[in-house]
Amino acid sequence: MLDLIFRAFDQNGDAMVDASEFIKGLSVMIRGDAEEIIEFCYFVYDMNGDHSLGREELEQCLKGCFFPGYGLDVDELEDAERDIVDIAMKKLDINRDGVITFDDFRTAVRRDPLLIQACGPCLVSPKSISRFLFTVTWDYRAYTSELFDTTDTSRKSKSRASRLSSNHSSHSDKLN
Repeated sequence: MLDLIFRAFDQNGDAMVDASEFIKGLSVMIRGDAEEIIEFCYFVYDMNGDHSLGREELEQCLKGCFFPGYGLDVDELEDAERDIVDIAMKKLDINRDGVITFDDFRTAVRRDPLLIQACGPCLVSPKSISRFLFTVTWDYRAYTSELFDTTDTSRKSKSRASRLSSNHSSHSDKLN
């Protein structure tokens, strides 16, 4: 899956992710809107770039997501992978033509947002996003509060904006 995410970041296809591509990729993964995240995930899953997801691509995306243990042997894991691919095809292939187009994927994910990673884990968790933002910004809670809170965000953004402006003015006063 990491190779597929790398390919999604490498926009110009030169087998290197430069600073601009890295920032754009992180931006989508961390702060992207629903449409951007849907496009990113679909691009990651579309391994051969033909703008459709087939059964083989789903199988490849899910390879390595299951590990032996918990009383399951290798044959049982392969059966589980096949079952999950079958379920993903049924849920994501809206028009039942045997391939998942971008429109199929977008429609299915809008109906059931949990399907966004039905083909494999390609997004980071809200907790990981919070940890990352904590290391790179002084007010990471301003960026992650909507990930964890369900309270009225308009009230929060107003209070956050007033807090930020008061912090800015106090820093300006110190400089003058």
